[in-house]
This record gives sequence, structure tokens and C-alpha cells, in this order.
Amino acid sequence: MPGNNAVPLIDLSANPGAAEIEAACRAAGCFNVTGVAIDSALTDALLAQMAAFFGLPDDHPLKRAVHRNQSEGANGWTPTLEEPAYEAGTIALVESFDCVLSRERMASLPPAMVERIRPSIWPRIAGFRDVARLHWDGLISLADRIYPLVSRLLNQEESFLSARASSQVLNTLRLLNYPRFQG
Repeated sequence: MPGNNAVPLIDLSANPGAAEIEAACRAAGCFNVTGVAIDSALTDALLAQMAAFFGLPDDHPLKRAVHRNQSEGANGWTPTLEEPAYEAGTIALVESFDCVLSRERMASLPPAMVERIRPSIWPRIAGFRDVARLHWDGLISLADRIYPLVSRLLNQEESFLSARASSQVLNTLRLLNYPRFQG
């Protein structure tokens, strides 16, 4: 385990056990992972897509077309200073883009539930949607690998967390951009 204030690193390719997860959580309250199926080139591609989108001026037609007010489901782009923060009466200094699960990922949900979820609106930037979806699929797969380990740590059946997480209808991919302060 790393020393003072370091976040433990767990190599998922080494098939860690619940004891290693527990030690990491007790030492730092969290852990980083390596040995995952998400290719760093895909992460770099997503970061490049985010930079292309968030780098556009707020009045750019590509951004305005996916403003969350264009979606009944409130997914899409939220400009800086339009999102309430966690403390009442404050505004978040963040710009975001939210999308919901693809219809394919919702296949296991009851049809009446799926009907209530509005489809995502995507910016017309070549590759944005595909890269975001691929990366999100990788994150879901990563979670699916970690759930059984943490479930065992909690003295539950391996399917304990995954069974509960798969029913999350409001599962959202949230891409965030924090503006740089000048001055």
C-alpha cells in the first residue's frame, strides 16, 4: 500500500481480492485502478472531443442546438452559470454535457420505463457521439468488474451491487468543463 495520503492503485488484471479492496478503502477511502479495458487512446479521443465542443463559444450554433432546453429530458449542454450548485442559492461554475443510456443499453428495462426517457441530443461534431458511447461502455464494463469485489467485501453475494446498479434508469454520462479563471 502507498504511504501517507496516497490513493492506492489496484491492478485489475492481477485479479485482486476483496481483502485488497478493503485495505485500499480503509487506507484512503478510495482507490485508483489499472489493468482496465479502456484504451488510453479512447480516453484521449474523448478528451479531444470534449475540448472541441467545450472550446466553442456559447453562442455557437452547434452548442445552442444541443442546449438542454431543447430536450424534454433535460439532457444536452448546460452553459456555465446555468446549473444550480449543491448549496441552496448558489450557481455551479461548470459547463456540462449530459446524455442518457443508448436504447440498446436500456433493452433490459420495462418498456413503459424506457418510453419515459427522452433520447439524448448530440452535437454535430464528427465522432463525438461514437467516442462518448464507446468510452461510456468501457466505464460500465469497468464497474461490472468492480461490483463483485466490493459486494464480497460487504459480505454479500457477488451479484449484490450489479443487480442494483443495472436498474439505474437515470444512468447518465456527464462530461464536465470547469472554466479557467483569469486574473
